[in-house]
Amino acid sequence: MIEMTAMTCQELVELVSAFVDGELDPETERRLVDHAAMCDGCGTYIDQFRRTIGTLGEIPEDEDALPDDVRDELLRQFRERTNRPAEGPAQND
Repeated sequence: MIEMTAMTCQELVELVSAFVDGELDPETERRLVDHAAMCDGCGTYIDQFRRTIGTLGEIPEDEDALPDDVRDELLRQFRERTNRPAEGPAQND
């Protein structure tokens, strides 16, 4: 039997978007799920990520509902925050 290496918090942060979108291969997904089950910070991070995606999905698509500059700024900040692992879960690796 091949033993899987444990996932680090850094790896989880880098893969969380693909995980939420169901795009990970089974082995990587299992490693991520196992890590999140043992790491409170990463479990919380995934929950917050899902809530953020859900909330953003509730924004009406009506062109007048959200001005372009506000939408662009929200997307910029979201991308910036999801690409900064140091501000993700506690790095306890």
